[in-house]
Amino acid sequence: MINVGSEVRLQTVHGNFQGIVHGLNRREHFVSLRDAIDLSTGNKIAKPIRNFLDVDIRKCEVKTTDAQTGETVWKRNKFSSRLLMEMGLKDSSARVTRDSVSCDSLAAGTVLRENPTDDSTSAEHTPESASAAYVMLDKIDHSFHEAVGKIQHCGVIGLTGHGADLGRNGRLSLMQIATPECVYIFDMLWIGDRAFVEGLRDVLESKQTLKVMFNCRSMSDILWHQFAVNLTHVFDCQVAVVMLDTL
Repeated sequence: MINVGSEVRLQTVHGNFQGIVHGLNRREHFVSLRDAIDLSTGNKIAKPIRNFLDVDIRKCEVKTTDAQTGETVWKRNKFSSRLLMEMGLKDSSARVTRDSVSCDSLAAGTVLRENPTDDSTSAEHTPESASAAYVMLDKIDHSFHEAVGKIQHCGVIGLTGHGADLGRNGRLSLMQIATPECVYIFDMLWIGDRAFVEGLRDVLESKQTLKVMFNCRSMSDILWHQFAVNLTHVFDCQVAVVMLDTL
């Protein structure tokens, strides 16, 4: 079983890597490594954190100690073949038609599409594509500002975040914002607090945009204490369930 702090080896579509698990999605669909090494060259990766979606991972081994011999061994860990369900994938049988979709290797503004039947469909499209499912954003550019502009015109959005120990002492790795047309995935490890200066603060603090979340406490905590962002106008589904149960 993979846990935060485990040392792992990943065989992926991008190559073979070894590092320490920095963050992991609850359903094991996403893993981020720190102190990662490219095993093909032996060189340490320049980025402090490298993110991988499970669709990229062909094999995963976890470093452990054999209980009988006391020797260090690498045990294979099974990964799900699905993408992050929490990022809005509707059907686990759908495939993303892209050869490379790890969070850190996507070009800014890349759109990923669900396409369970047609292998010939290209995955590189503009954000205006009606069939777009996801847009990955990892830098401040035209695509970032275009995405923020589209989000600002929505009366209701879905909001969630991923990272290690989300809260005032944790670290925000990814933030996803869902609109009726698209899910925008912001790589916060790469963009940093500039994302809020360049427009996301206005979205999150807007009283005109309703943010639908589940248990907003950890996100609200980290946004305020690390980025001075006051998350406003939230519909918390967890609170709604509790209120309904008490009626």
